[in-house]
Amino acid sequence: MKTQLLADTYQMALPNLTSVSSIVLSLLGTAFTIFMVSKIFAAYAKKDWGALVMEACAGAVVAFFVFAPTTATALLTSIGTGIFGA
Repeated sequence: MKTQLLADTYQMALPNLTSVSSIVLSLLGTAFTIFMVSKIFAAYAKKDWGALVMEACAGAVVAFFVFAPTTATALLTSIGTGIFGA
């Protein structure tokens, strides 16, 4: 009787983490959006227009880095190359 090793007959079941990472990024993006909207609404309720504009601008910049990281990295690389050279 010939015996086989388990590694010959079974394959490892490795999880596909791309779907998990997209879900986590989606949840973080939603939490970020809720946080920024609440801060903007609080500034609007206090009629603090300067804070409202600054919160909206900061939220737009952070959202750019969260939702488009490759584009943000390319933009920062090109700005750094333009300032400091190759």
